[in-house]
Amino acid sequence: MDDRTLSLLEFDAVLRVVSNYAVSAAAKAAVLALRPQADEAAVSAALEQTEEAYRIKYKYLLNPTADFDDCAALADKAAAGGLLQPAELLKIARLIRAARIAKQAVSGCGEDIVLLKEIVACIYVDSALEKDINACIAGENELRDDASPELKSIRRRIASASVRLKEKMASYARSASTAKFLQDSPVTVRDGRLVLPVKSECRSEIPGIVHDMSGSGATVFIEPFPAVELNNEIRTLCVQEQSEIERILRRLSEFTGNCAESLKKAQHQCTMLDVICAKCEYSVATNGIRPVITREKTVRLTNARHPLIDKDKVVPVSLSVGGDFSVLVITGPNTGGKTVCLKTLGLMCLMAYTGLFIPCGQESSLCVFDNIFCDIGDEQSIEQNLSTFSSHMTNIVRILSECGPNTLILFDELGAGTDPTEGAALAISIIEYAREHGAVIAATTHYAELKVYATTAKGVMNASCEFDVATLRPTYRLLVGIPGKSNAFAISERLGVPAEIIADAKGRVGTESASFEATIEKLESVRQALERDRDEAQRKLREAEENRKESAKIKIELSMRLEKAEL
Repeated sequence: MDDRTLSLLEFDAVLRVVSNYAVSAAAKAAVLALRPQADEAAVSAALEQTEEAYRIKYKYLLNPTADFDDCAALADKAAAGGLLQPAELLKIARLIRAARIAKQAVSGCGEDIVLLKEIVACIYVDSALEKDINACIAGENELRDDASPELKSIRRRIASASVRLKEKMASYARSASTAKFLQDSPVTVRDGRLVLPVKSECRSEIPGIVHDMSGSGATVFIEPFPAVELNNEIRTLCVQEQSEIERILRRLSEFTGNCAESLKKAQHQCTMLDVICAKCEYSVATNGIRPVITREKTVRLTNARHPLIDKDKVVPVSLSVGGDFSVLVITGPNTGGKTVCLKTLGLMCLMAYTGLFIPCGQESSLCVFDNIFCDIGDEQSIEQNLSTFSSHMTNIVRILSECGPNTLILFDELGAGTDPTEGAALAISIIEYAREHGAVIAATTHYAELKVYATTAKGVMNASCEFDVATLRPTYRLLVGIPGKSNAFAISERLGVPAEIIADAKGRVGTESASFEATIEKLESVRQALERDRDEAQRKLREAEENRKESAKIKIELSMRLEKAEL
């Protein structure tokens, strides 16, 4: 898909929201790297994967994803003979746990889960490694005492020797013969050994090894000779402890190295599953539906809601393009929602092509285009000395050079930024050129010439963004089949432009243009009247139905009363 299109339609903003539903950091990054596919089979498979994830979570009530760390580098390190530290081994154990949960959850589902079973089928990691790591590692920097019998024995001896040493040093501190030579804090540690803080002038009173001196020189730290042997014993045991810890870590690292390839494969599959489940959760959060993928070159959206607009403010739009008409020309006032309609149309396609359900009505369907191009927004470039019109035309030239028989093109305000007469003529010619090359097109415009063109040309359909003349505000509803007025005069008058200016401006509008706008206004009035009549008819029909039900209820009650009376 065209990268410029992805940017203009804010596809990356949607992916950022989707990534929040991923559990692992690896899956979050993978979501942000997703790109729409242009292959019908691939798109159908991606949507089916999302559907299966939904079944697993909401039919079978299982959660196949658990957090895990990126362990590829650690697996390679272990395979190369490197020594993994406790924190690194815990990451390996978390990965194995995530792989185990994924395989058990998905494999235990029914026959309606096919594609996700294929993903977990190639996950194979020896769960004994997970158990072994958890049995040995207590924390990110600590091994359990029972990681091995030898380690347990060494730590017991260290604890015993430490108790004896502390008792001996405490006896020194309590002894009347030595306490008078000590500073206030009786026992401290220097170089990993217990020592006594002795007044400098009394250093000769306590025989032992001097390990340190205070900054002021008033205190020396002495290890009494009777404590030296116990300190040495503890130091020797600590060396043995570290050696045993390294042996255990080495054994676990070798075990990990032997599983390196299966670990990396498991991580890849778990990441895939996490991405699919993130798509599922996003689809649920946005009330998305799985669109029908059709081979007809059409897009039909009912009640489509732009996913980046606040759900409490977004106005659903229904539109279609392709089939009987390959061009949809959308007209209406500024801020009326024309650009949002274009963006919604394009974004719904991009989302579906990525395996995301789309926030639309159940009847929505779309085909898989080879590419989607769009020209939306103000493209003025100061650096390249290009005007808005020139920038748009540069982009349009590129689009026309690449469009083909299975392409969707979205033009926003086509032909704007130059002389209106020339701009309108150019816009029609651009649309005709793209049509001849088989493209499906949706374009917004203010030009009356394009409204006429859409009214008379075969295979071209008018649409308008509804405008409430009474309130002079857009409703953001799209009305297919009816061209829209710009309502420039009405809007300007509401904003305070003097009445004489409005009157003068109306007098300067060409007779033909004014007649066409008047015709549109009449059509709009007729449409609104018909809608009001339809709503009123439906209301009366509902009332009649309610009255019928009430009458039937009363009839039954009377009948029951008569039966009781006869008895």
